[in-house]
Amino acid sequence: MKHDPQLQQMRDDWIGRQREHGNQPRAVLMKGLHPLINETIDRWHRQVMRSAFAGEMGAASGRPSLDVGCGYGRLADEAHRCGMSSVVGLDFTQQFCVDFQRHHGPAVCGGLSNLPFRDAAFGSAYSVTALMYLPVEEAQRALQELDRCLVAGSRVLLLEPCREFNSLVRMVLRKKRNETLSRPGFSLTEMRDTLPPATWRRTAAGSSRWMTALLPMLVACARFPTLYALLGKLALRLDRPAPGACGLHGKFSMYRWAVYQKT
Repeated sequence: MKHDPQLQQMRDDWIGRQREHGNQPRAVLMKGLHPLINETIDRWHRQVMRSAFAGEMGAASGRPSLDVGCGYGRLADEAHRCGMSSVVGLDFTQQFCVDFQRHHGPAVCGGLSNLPFRDAAFGSAYSVTALMYLPVEEAQRALQELDRCLVAGSRVLLLEPCREFNSLVRMVLRKKRNETLSRPGFSLTEMRDTLPPATWRRTAAGSSRWMTALLPMLVACARFPTLYALLGKLALRLDRPAPGACGLHGKFSMYRWAVYQKT
């Protein structure tokens, strides 16, 4: 395999973050934010997962579920609570795979755009802030691979940063302009056109628009845990996915998400 310096640098960066922060949300979320804010983001991700897989009776046809870009397994326990009895992790960093296997189940070290699995191997999947580390064209190939590996009837959750918000942040904050670990995210159009409509139907979608609007207040209150707890609960309540919500609103949100069902 041809050596890719950029890929190796990204692996090294992840190893460094894990060593610095351990297996905590801050290790895989926004390192520039206060730990309390990353914990709120983590809780919102879990909230979206519960909504995405509500009524899920395990993976389709009894197949396992795939945790795309699993990291140390931040969301694997939530997947089990959603009814996914067997979860397989996939990550390109070996140490994350080792940690996932230690606590959650089997994990494979590999690339997202060339999945090392057979056709229709999985009955559901979730990709939470994983595609953001790929160029848009490679992310599309990763979704084609995900399509190949999912059986008919599968449900998949995609949750990624918003390109519009990240581009604004990089324009305002000079230190973010040269950040190489992650890409700017996905635009509203790119998120709409993620999976082929011939075989996939979008069933729900949304964004973290209220948490984004409250972000300056969350940052300011992070030094006051009691006040922050109240504000964090408000943000989570306002951004709670509504049943059947299917609008990719929130153009300048930190994150947007969509749920698809394979027909």
